[in-house]
Amino acid sequence: MVMKRFVRAGMAVLLSCLLSSAASAATSVATATPAHSGMVFAVAYSANGKMVASAGEDRLIRLWNPARGELRRTLRGHAGAVKSLAFSANSQRLVSGGDDRALRLWRTGNGREQLVLGGHAGEIKSVAISPDGKVLASAGGWQDNTIKLWDAASGRMLRQLAGHTRSVNSVAFSADGKWLLSGSSDGSVKVWEVASGGLLQTLTGHNGVVMSVAFSPNGKIAASSGSDNSVRTWDIADARELRTMLGHNSWVEAIAFSPDGKTIASAGRDKAIRLWQVDNGLELRVLKGHAWTVTSVAFSPDGKKLVSGSGDSTIMFWDVATGRALRTIGHANSRPLRGK
Repeated sequence: MVMKRFVRAGMAVLLSCLLSSAASAATSVATATPAHSGMVFAVAYSANGKMVASAGEDRLIRLWNPARGELRRTLRGHAGAVKSLAFSANSQRLVSGGDDRALRLWRTGNGREQLVLGGHAGEIKSVAISPDGKVLASAGGWQDNTIKLWDAASGRMLRQLAGHTRSVNSVAFSADGKWLLSGSSDGSVKVWEVASGGLLQTLTGHNGVVMSVAFSPNGKIAASSGSDNSVRTWDIADARELRTMLGHNSWVEAIAFSPDGKTIASAGRDKAIRLWQVDNGLELRVLKGHAWTVTSVAFSPDGKKLVSGSGDSTIMFWDVATGRALRTIGHANSRPLRGK
C-alpha cells in the first residue's frame, strides 16, 4: 500500500510538471531553427501580416511565418552583411542593402532577385520603398554620405540627395510618398522632397550620431534616435522638436511607429526595447529578453505584435499590450556588436 501511494504521488508530481511546462511553452515559445549564424541587423513585417523578414551578418535574408515561427524561404545573393530591409506596401517585393554596396529587389512569392543596383561608394546603411512601390531609396555609409533614389521598375537612378556630411544611417518615406526622412552621423535629421530632391527641413537637437528615423503614419510627426541615448519627436510643419524621451542608457539603434501612430518602439544597445506614448512622451513599458544589442524593431500591421532582431543572433516576437515575449527564433549568442 505504501508503495502504491508513493507511485501515485510520483505520477501526480510528474503530471503537474508536464502541465506547468506546457503552460510555460504556450507563454513563450523558443524555436530551435537558427535565425542567423551571426548578428541580426534588420527585421521587417509585411503589410499583409503574413511574413517577417530578417537579415544579418551571415549575408542571408530569411522570410518567416510569424504565426508559427516557421522558415518559409532563404534569399541568397548579397556578398556582405545585410544591414536593412523594407517590404513594399503590397507585400510582393522586398528591398535590401548592405556591406556589398548593392541594393537588391526581391519577389517575395518566389524569392527571385528582380534588380541589383550599384552606385554607392561605400556600404548601404538603410533602404526604403515608397508606398506606391515606384521609388527605392538607399542611404550610403561613411565613404559615401549620400542618398540615392531609384526607379523600382527599371533600376534607373532618378536622383542623388547630397547634404549630409557623414554617414547616412537611416531613411524613411512619408505615408503619401512625397517626403523622405534621413538621419546621419553628422547629428542631423533632414526632410527631402522626393519629386525634386530638394531639401525642405534640417532638424537639429541630437547630441551625436542619429541612428534611426521614422515618419508617423499621418506624416505630421518625425521620430529620431541616436547615440545620445534619446528618442525625439518633431513637428514636420515648423521643424520644431516636440519631445525628448529618455530611458535607454546607451545608443538607441532603431525606432518604429505603431500603425495607429500612438506608440513608438525604440531598441538599444542596453538590450532593451522601450514603448513610448507619442502624445505625452511617457514610457509605457520595457521589453527585456535579448542578450545583446537590439538592432531593429517592427510592428505587425494590426499593431498587436512587435518583432525584434538582435546582435545575439535571435529574433523575438512580443505582445505589445503586455510586453510579454511570445516567441524566440534562434539561440542567443551574447557577444559584442561589431557595428551596424
